[in-house]
Amino acid sequence: MTASLLDARTASRSATQISDQLLLLGAQISATSNLDQSIVEISALKSKLDDSLNLFADICLAPSFLTGRL
Repeated sequence: MTASLLDARTASRSATQISDQLLLLGAQISATSNLDQSIVEISALKSKLDDSLNLFADICLAPSFLTGRL
């Protein structure tokens, strides 16, 4: 459940900002989990890789979960 909320928001970006940045970068982020593991993946254009990885790091390292959604 938590994995599905990873792209919702971070400490510095709203869900809309994340979505807009992904569109501008031509990137996709997906997150899945099961009892044994959690996986977060990014697919990005080589020419936009640095910016895409910065966004990816923010999503993975600084998620912000709204209490009502957990």
